Amino acid sequence: MRVFKELGEQIQRAWHARNYNEQCFTDIVVETLRRSSSWVRDFSLEDYVTWLQGLDSLPPQGDFKAGLDQTPLIVFESGRFYLGLYFWRDLVTTIHRPNAYDVYGVLSGRCLEARYAFERSETYFNSHLLWGDLTFSGIRNLTPGSLTTQAPEDIHSLYSLDELSVVLVARTNAALRSGPAYEYCPPGVAVDPFYREPLVERQLQTLTILSETSEPLYLRMAFALVRTADVETVYRVLENLAKASHRFADQLVRAAEMAEARFGEVIQTFMQSFKVRLRDRLILGEKRAAKDSMARLLWTLAHIKPGREAVLKTVAAHFPEVSPQEVVADWIEGFSTYPRDELKVDEVSAFLARRLFVGDDPEQAVRALGRVYGEEAVGDAVPQLLEQCESLRHHLVFSAFL
Repeated sequence: MRVFKELGEQIQRAWHARNYNEQCFTDIVVETLRRSSSWVRDFSLEDYVTWLQGLDSLPPQGDFKAGLDQTPLIVFESGRFYLGLYFWRDLVTTIHRPNAYDVYGVLSGRCLEARYAFERSETYFNSHLLWGDLTFSGIRNLTPGSLTTQAPEDIHSLYSLDELSVVLVARTNAALRSGPAYEYCPPGVAVDPFYREPLVERQLQTLTILSETSEPLYLRMAFALVRTADVETVYRVLENLAKASHRFADQLVRAAEMAEARFGEVIQTFMQSFKVRLRDRLILGEKRAAKDSMARLLWTLAHIKPGREAVLKTVAAHFPEVSPQEVVADWIEGFSTYPRDELKVDEVSAFLARRLFVGDDPEQAVRALGRVYGEEAVGDAVPQLLEQCESLRHHLVFSAFL
């Protein structure tokens, strides 16, 4: 792995010449990596394993542990920055603000990067919980040799599409951005996942234990906090209830109504974000279970929801030998026989969803249904079928494609 040592030394010299100006770091790394293709061309997992087996000691690892997971093996460390190899298997990150000035370079495997913008509401609670509008702004296909950079204001999520993706990360050791490292959830909640006020943390831990051991005490404590606590604590209590919504559905509604009486419309945004998370868990579970690369890509796109045109462009970029419209349309129609009840739809719904995806409006989709099943079979059901077309746009999966 000598190539990484040489790259690190080149970056170190160039950055030293710029007085370690953090704002120059990204450009220096990108320029260094683009000057040399050997970091991609000469990398193989077999060579990496051989190199690792033959080492007597590792370069300084700082606070990181080496391993074939999300934590990096640091291959160069200067005291001011490091180069690390990340081994990503089924990686799905949250929507988050990455470390400023990071540079990612893909060594093997394929990834997707989704980017977002967040506009904060004028209603401000505190620096650990923000409310606003989170909007999707673009998607990038990352293949071996691709570079992606981060500015302080960037928000993104990353997904690995192959069984194993290896990524080179250049990151400074300095704290380049002050303030919380937010995680974002549609439609517009930003939470600092690392901030834990000791009392609130103990209260939430107690709630979790009680939810599994004493429901009456759990609900008594949860409602007491909703009645009296600050909005950030109430958010976390509602989140706790929502995680077990199948057990506490009615209580969650009551608690949300109480909270909305205290804090206003932001509570509905909280509730919507909890629904998004439930959907995300289901979708990402299917992604992880998918056996082929096309299915993994489509489930990833179902999670991101980038819009129909971005879906078609992304599928075409990864599988140029197929018709992206036909591939996605066939996949959608296949949900009439899907094994999971939460996702399965009847044959008529699957047919209508396919027609809507290929570009039909609801009236055209219903007419196409009549041509296949017979006008008499459709008959007086046209109004209901038109309503069905509209409801399909809110389906857990189809909403990402229609």
